[in-house]
Amino acid sequence: IGGRLAGSPQMVKAEQWGAQALRNAGADDVTLQECIVPHWVRGGKDKASVTYKNANGKTETMQLNVLALGNSVGSGAKAVQASLVRVNSFDELEQKKDEVKGKIVFYNCPFDDTLIRTFEAYGKNVVYRTTGASRAAKYGAVAVLVRSMSNSTDNNPHTGSMRYDESLTKIPAAAVGLRDVEKLD
Repeated sequence: IGGRLAGSPQMVKAEQWGAQALRNAGADDVTLQECIVPHWVRGGKDKASVTYKNANGKTETMQLNVLALGNSVGSGAKAVQASLVRVNSFDELEQKKDEVKGKIVFYNCPFDDTLIRTFEAYGKNVVYRTTGASRAAKYGAVAVLVRSMSNSTDNNPHTGSMRYDESLTKIPAAAVGLRDVEKLD
């Protein structure tokens, strides 16, 4: 059946397959229960770039390899254009809270390479992906970029779901490939 994201056609196919498997196994009764499932569909092409002055004072633009986080709002027809503020933790966001209004917050929080189990490092960092947009929006940020939740050596952004605090403004959120993060540094 393949991937079975909530609300996807594959989820429905998996439900039907499971019900039939139970019937085939001799179950006396098989009942499918109705359930409301939030459904998010990725919009258009995700794009981001950074404009900066190089060592010679010349203005350059670098395209970033980004991918919107699951459940993120989009920027709409008008792209978000703002200065970038890098933070390495939520503590640092708190310290810079007066600097982020009207800006894009970049969470640059690498995995802890001293942890033998990589999932422990993932578990410590995924909070920036799941709640980072709302925490930055609390201080007036207009968007967030998150260091990809990976310790791979490629530039493919790893994305997953995020969630919003419904009491705060919803701002766009995207993951950045690790090679591009190195360039930003």
